[in-house]
Amino acid sequence: MDVTFQNRVEGMTVVTNGGTIDVDAGAQVANSWFEGDNTLKVDISGDSTTTVDDLYVKGGESGADGVVLISGDGQHIDSLYINVNATASDVALSVTGDRNTAVGVHIEDIRRKAVKIDGDGNLVEFAGESRLSSDNAFDLVEITGNENEVEGLVTLAAGASFQHQYALVTSGTAADNYACIQSHNHQTGFWSNTSSGLGNRICTDSGAATHYQDDTAGAVPVLTLQQDDVDEDFFEFIGTSDTNVDRALVDAADFTTPGSIVGWLKIRVQDDQTTNPIADGDYYIPFYGAPSA
Repeated sequence: MDVTFQNRVEGMTVVTNGGTIDVDAGAQVANSWFEGDNTLKVDISGDSTTTVDDLYVKGGESGADGVVLISGDGQHIDSLYINVNATASDVALSVTGDRNTAVGVHIEDIRRKAVKIDGDGNLVEFAGESRLSSDNAFDLVEITGNENEVEGLVTLAAGASFQHQYALVTSGTAADNYACIQSHNHQTGFWSNTSSGLGNRICTDSGAATHYQDDTAGAVPVLTLQQDDVDEDFFEFIGTSDTNVDRALVDAADFTTPGSIVGWLKIRVQDDQTTNPIADGDYYIPFYGAPSA
């Protein structure tokens, strides 16, 4: 059964065997509940006159459109709760329009992809902790487009192990996209499938990218780098040096005397060469005080 809303709806409960619930231009949906089987999809397809405030959706549309699809432009969604009740659901929340804002998003039982964006200037912000299902082996977020933001916190389902890595994937131009996905009880992998990556930010705190491992008994590193192209570097540093010792790049020709060693940074190295000439284990990198001329 398909249902279309074009006016104000408050306190509405819709229970259907499936189909699409359309929220069109001019619709104002508040304090409502939409529930269906594994073919239900909610399409918020309006414009800047469309608002959604406090909507609970329980469904599991099995295509790539998502259980909830935001297909219009300039819409505002506040307090959106999505309960994914079908293992075949490819995406919980899909955004194909531009300049949409969805804040207070809570996704329960993410089974495949949590958020997929194919548009420009969209914001999706999780509220509280969205929960990953224990059978999730899919990427967490996919972004195609420009100047999109995804922020929030996810948590692993109780009893699940560290068997999966959840990845943040961007594709297309990926210019100035921003994603900050925190996981407090699971090892979260972030990676990009394009050279343009995530634009300039992954997760901000005191720097442009912050990775925070807050489990005091987690027994995992903060960051793991795996380089399969064995001829290439682990890091590339780009900056501008001059005669100031405070610069990010300091030319040794200007400051010839190194500072004293003030500490050691613990790292772990794993050598996958067959004969393992570099023994796998913990090593220490020294760090120095400021150099002098």
